[in-house]
Amino acid sequence: MMAEDHHSARQAYLSVLSEESNFQIIGEAPNGFELLKLIEKRVPDIVLVDIEMPVMDGFRTITILKEKYPDIKPIVLSMHNESYYISQLILCGARAYLSKSCSMEELIEAVNKVYTDGFYFSESLSRVIVSSSFKDRKFQENLRHIALSEREIEVLRLVCAEKSNRQIAEQLGIVTETVDYHRRNIYRKTKSSSLIGLIKYAIKNGIMVV
Repeated sequence: MMAEDHHSARQAYLSVLSEESNFQIIGEAPNGFELLKLIEKRVPDIVLVDIEMPVMDGFRTITILKEKYPDIKPIVLSMHNESYYISQLILCGARAYLSKSCSMEELIEAVNKVYTDGFYFSESLSRVIVSSSFKDRKFQENLRHIALSEREIEVLRLVCAEKSNRQIAEQLGIVTETVDYHRRNIYRKTKSSSLIGLIKYAIKNGIMVV
């Protein structure tokens, strides 16, 4: 799905994306409010969101998505390049940030990366993240969260439910060795040393609700 107030720009983006065989466009809207109405009927994996829109802008839209639909991955499109602006978008829930001047090839790459890895950071955005993470503790904590892939988040939820590697493997349809690999990565990325530490991390970051 996509939210963009300029009709011609929206159609241009969607025309290119619809040519990708692994993409399916299931909705479009002129603002965040209309996008949320569409999502009530059908939940997408990814949404492309413009920031400056009437009725409901991108900031408000992705904040609501993070609260109500945490599995949806927003990709933000904007003309703004200021580091503070970009870091705030990521704090609000953006999984990727792209300039509207980016190539269609990069947009397609970003959609694929966000779907498979959970996020996409270009080289220039990575520099912004590194800079911001040294200055903003909240940003640093949020970055650790989104650094977990979607599969790692799935495994984390099951680990916190005290499922064994075998049970997790059966539920997710993967082998136990893969579960063990994900488990090691989760401990490393969350800087946890015990199950209690993982549970605290999951609760704090909204991955698990008690």
